[in-house]
Amino acid sequence: MSTAKTQITLRTAVLIPFVMIFLLAIGVIVYVQKQSYEEVVTDISDKQLSVLTESVYDHLNSYLRKPFTAVMTLAHNVSYHNLYHPHDTRDVQAYLLSAFQNLYRSIPQLDVIAFGSETGDFAGFRREISDDYTLMVQDKYTDGKLIIYGTDHVSNDIRTVITPYDPRTRPWYQPVAKDEKPMWSKIYTNADERQDITLSAMTPVYEHQEFAGVLVTDIRINTFNEFLRVIKKNTKASVFIMDQEHRLVAHSGPGSVVSWGTKFSDKGQRLFASESADPIIKISASRVRGFDLYHTDQPYTFEFDHSGQRIFSRITPYYDPNGLTWFIGTSISESDLLGLLPKSQEKSWIVGIVVSLFGIGFSWVIFERVTRPINATADAAQHLANGDW
Repeated sequence: MSTAKTQITLRTAVLIPFVMIFLLAIGVIVYVQKQSYEEVVTDISDKQLSVLTESVYDHLNSYLRKPFTAVMTLAHNVSYHNLYHPHDTRDVQAYLLSAFQNLYRSIPQLDVIAFGSETGDFAGFRREISDDYTLMVQDKYTDGKLIIYGTDHVSNDIRTVITPYDPRTRPWYQPVAKDEKPMWSKIYTNADERQDITLSAMTPVYEHQEFAGVLVTDIRINTFNEFLRVIKKNTKASVFIMDQEHRLVAHSGPGSVVSWGTKFSDKGQRLFASESADPIIKISASRVRGFDLYHTDQPYTFEFDHSGQRIFSRITPYYDPNGLTWFIGTSISESDLLGLLPKSQEKSWIVGIVVSLFGIGFSWVIFERVTRPINATADAAQHLANGDW
């Protein structure tokens, strides 16, 4: 009976442990580098998203604070100087126009300054694209009709006559009439011929300490898109703001936030953030589509893949003490965040693997040459032992 024995050559006995140790060392190095890279990416993305969010937050505070401060000042002066007289808005008109022209011209987002009374009177001024102002008035001199002039005074240049019109039914009037305190309106559509999407800062006006009406300043919220687009141009980040119903308030993407009619948004409504034309905003908003934003008060950070790119995103609540609750969304890709670092990291790994393979091959050749004489001597000794002369 013959017994077959498997013998390991000297070359194999030396090389296998060496290769295993070498590969293990390379694996550990790659793993540590990968973990370190992920820690760096997480840290940098967190800081960058925080910086972007804080920038939008601070700018939004300033953007909203100026119109709100303006409406508080205007209402105080109308009340203090008793400028309102039932069914006669001429003194209110003169004051609002002067304030708009001289004090608040430098607030680009301020679109309308107006006053509505408990008797149904209305007087206001609207800023035009040409930076001129047009008068909107309803009192006894207009026979109870809302007339929008093409000038900043009563004239024959009449653009639109709206009837019936009752300011007391408008979304900028009713909440203040109910609670008699300064606040923001919900976003709504104007009743004029432009049908703009508007946000109003509103506050009560008093006559002899009795509630007399509401003074309002309207904001063209689409002007905030310009700031967000500047952020995108400078940082390559996609930024959007949505309300608690997941509808867009402003965004850095192309086009308007107003729908022309979609499966989920009727014509004239604001689009859902998940309907944005910007694919990054669309995906980011879709990730939180199931969230109840009425009960969400913490930032939510996440990541996703888009077109082979890893995208880092964060949704952060924005609160204004006068009744606004919005959410700021920021997203930035890994390549825009880290520049050439990801590519450099990939190249370093490829170079490391190639060098490792070359090292193993080179070691194999060296051991082959070193062990060849030893193997030859061992073979000769084996032949002698077997009597093979």
